[in-house]
Amino acid sequence: MLTCLVFLFVAVIREVSKIKERHLQALGIVEFVCEQLKKEEDTNSVQEYFIPDNHTPILHLAIEQGAFKLVEECLNHFPDLIWYADRKTELLLLHAAVEHRQVKIFNHIIDLIGNNTKAFAELQADKGNNILHLAAKLASTSQVASVPGPAFQMQLEFQWFKAVEAIVYYELRIKKNDEGKTPRELFSDTHEKLLKNAKGWTKDLSNSCMVVATLVATVAFAAMITAPGGNDSETGMPVLARKKLFTVFSISNALSMISSAASLLMFLSIQTSRYTEDDFLKSLPRILVRGLVFLSIAVITMMISFGTTIGLSLQTRQKWAYIPITIVACFPAIIFFWLHLPLLLQTVLFHSRPGMFGGYHLLADDMA
Repeated sequence: MLTCLVFLFVAVIREVSKIKERHLQALGIVEFVCEQLKKEEDTNSVQEYFIPDNHTPILHLAIEQGAFKLVEECLNHFPDLIWYADRKTELLLLHAAVEHRQVKIFNHIIDLIGNNTKAFAELQADKGNNILHLAAKLASTSQVASVPGPAFQMQLEFQWFKAVEAIVYYELRIKKNDEGKTPRELFSDTHEKLLKNAKGWTKDLSNSCMVVATLVATVAFAAMITAPGGNDSETGMPVLARKKLFTVFSISNALSMISSAASLLMFLSIQTSRYTEDDFLKSLPRILVRGLVFLSIAVITMMISFGTTIGLSLQTRQKWAYIPITIVACFPAIIFFWLHLPLLLQTVLFHSRPGMFGGYHLLADDMA
């Protein structure tokens, strides 16, 4: 078994090395092409290469696929390409980065533009849409599906809108496109279904978690007032109070009670929320993540408390039964984490990494 795992690990390492090698070779080709084009004295040949008349521009395709290194290399050689638009869609590279939700490329272009960001963002795309209208449109299905849960999908979409809103003049925020819609009106229209799904998903999840939190709190409270081994008839103190396992039982049971009560209050606050677009920007996702974390702590400490209770009950007899009974008793917790741990890890990692946008300054500031 161990040998198979070693061979599997080696195979994975080799595959990763091959992918990295192909990536470096592709970047080498891009750099070579850029160096050759840079030798051309005619600037029109460069423009025709990157922005052909009959095909989608190369950099626009690269942005759509999220090929940041390719875009970065080309713009390092030809920074003026940020001013050239797709002849069919009239989209600049910054427009394309917003439309396809490519944050690294977006921030890189913002860095290249520098102090002219607001003036650059004022340039319009087709159908009277400015860059804020593009941010107001719903992202592609693949982009939305990469985020765990409709609530966090709605959060990400609103973060994008707010981040782009921060780089445009106020006049663009209220300017209407050819359909007579302002960017905020367009955002509400295109995200109506996602907002509805986010409301339903958040309510259902909080309802389910409230049931679990209530059960854990009930069990923890009952375990605390009926200490294992009973109480001394004269002093009223627990008979097993001096045992080390009893200390573990008391601490874990108290943590279970406190954590379950905290998560219950958080999920209750979600139930009473207005579920507006602004709520999904910060408050609701933050409360949901904290509620899930507290609930997980409550379930873990509850099972620790249960295990120590069995240990205290069987420490003087049938010691052999302690371990198997504890393992079997942990099955409910194992099933709970098997079903909910992926969601918990995704939401926590999604919410706690250095900005939803990989630590890049402009959009990461909106995340704070």
